[in-house]
Amino acid sequence: MFKLPREGRYWLLAVVVLFAAGWIKGINLILLLAHLMLSLLALNWLLAFRQLHRLSARRHAPAMPMAGETIQWEVVVANARTRSPQGVLVVDEGADHREQWFLSSIPGATESRLIAQAIFPRRGLYRLEPLRAECLHPFGLVGRARIIGPADEWIILPKMGRLNGARFRRWLSMATRGDGRVHRLARPSMVRQDDLHGLRPFRPGDSPRWIHWRTSARRNQKMVREFEEAAGQNLIIVFDPSCLKHGPAGLDDDLEEAISLTAAICNEWCSQRQDQIVLAIAGQPVQLVSGYTCRATLVQLLRALAMMEGQNAAPAASIAAKISARLSADAAVLVVGAQKPVRLASTLEAQWRRIVVSLDPSSARDFYDETRAKSAKPAARPVMQAVGG
Repeated sequence: MFKLPREGRYWLLAVVVLFAAGWIKGINLILLLAHLMLSLLALNWLLAFRQLHRLSARRHAPAMPMAGETIQWEVVVANARTRSPQGVLVVDEGADHREQWFLSSIPGATESRLIAQAIFPRRGLYRLEPLRAECLHPFGLVGRARIIGPADEWIILPKMGRLNGARFRRWLSMATRGDGRVHRLARPSMVRQDDLHGLRPFRPGDSPRWIHWRTSARRNQKMVREFEEAAGQNLIIVFDPSCLKHGPAGLDDDLEEAISLTAAICNEWCSQRQDQIVLAIAGQPVQLVSGYTCRATLVQLLRALAMMEGQNAAPAASIAAKISARLSADAAVLVVGAQKPVRLASTLEAQWRRIVVSLDPSSARDFYDETRAKSAKPAARPVMQAVGG
């Protein structure tokens, strides 16, 4: 890609003026000067063209990029030549960020590691432009720009408020029990069977360690141990995506607050091990994400929330049918929405004949504080490190 900076345009204008004056006046010396200046421009382009030969680059995406937070990632520039290119500008940009590094030289057969950082204000899919290298070496009059790395697409996770985990679990336990008391029982154990109270058929999501093989062989059907667990150890979250403003961006403020609250609850639940969590986004169609609580499950839950758009909720019958296969007797059911989703919770409660709790950001102030990230520029500038290849 040809690149002509402002200095190069002025230089080319001077060449045209000198050539015209020498031609009109018939002064060969001025014509010779114009040709020399034009040759210098061509030499600059040829040398700049050679500098970017066999350069490549790639990004290392951050593990959990969240909206409103300073995110860092690494850009690796590799030089496959034995010679060192001079005066290379590496550019990494997108809709909400632009980072560039001027590398005076890149040693041969090495990789230069560049650290970029930016703040992405919105959740959802973020497209990064291809990595580009520019060079005006040695005179700065004309140069070349070349794509040296592929474009990328990242899913920016939603903002996450501060959740008091102990208060939330206490509130959820009281709300799901309905008697205002907190009950704590032992977790399932394969060594102690004190809280084992029966067997039931195997359901998707059950741990294979809970299978009672002797009974399964006798009945010719997989049977698993059923434990009495504390209410709320396993959690089912039904998110109501209804909001006041429906649109492709889904940027209704109330909806965004509800998404942040749900993300904080998922983060809190996934900090505990050996529990199950199910997130059902009650859109059209209903989207279901489930798994055992761990970091990988948390990333899946947050990505589903990040890609969600504001829309009307699906019929309660569709939601109930979608979740029924994952509905266990010991799981707490929580319906979260921008405005308190009492109607949806009541409908699901009537269908399942069990307590279903509704929650919205305004009713979660006792255990939840929403924190909005400040749109500030990163404090430190990117750094560069070269390592041998």
